[in-house]
Amino acid sequence: MEVLGRSGPVVVCLEPGHDLAPLVGCGTALARFLDVTLYLAAVFILPDQRPLDLSDSEEETAEALLEAAAGLVTDGSLAPTEAVWVARNWTEAVQQIVEEVSASALVIGWRASGPLHRFDVGRTLLRAVSCPVIMVGQAQSGKQKPSWPARWLVEAQLQLSE
Repeated sequence: MEVLGRSGPVVVCLEPGHDLAPLVGCGTALARFLDVTLYLAAVFILPDQRPLDLSDSEEETAEALLEAAAGLVTDGSLAPTEAVWVARNWTEAVQQIVEEVSASALVIGWRASGPLHRFDVGRTLLRAVSCPVIMVGQAQSGKQKPSWPARWLVEAQLQLSE
């Protein structure tokens, strides 16, 4: 199925520290729905002071990340393509991946906490890439997932109604 004139794979961007299960699950379901392949991209952002080469431990991390993600693909008929991407800027790396593989859709995790930052990251990506972007949220380790309505709002309403 073509999405916005593209019939390429669904790209799932993987980063160390993100929970892989919701990302890969969403990417797998979307690839199955669109009847396209799945592309797992381990993305590493390096500072300007370093060459764009991964250290041995980073290469091992990348391999482990891709192996773990491939193990989560629940559809046996999907044989995901796997690649490691190294860049200086996250948005530019994602944009390059999407363009190079002509992605039908992009699945990424939240990159920071807080609803306004999430909106800003999504807005920046929506401008940068030419395919649908699905941002999969996850709880930050050690923090509770935010709920709606916010507790302070509920408490404020209760105080006003008394």
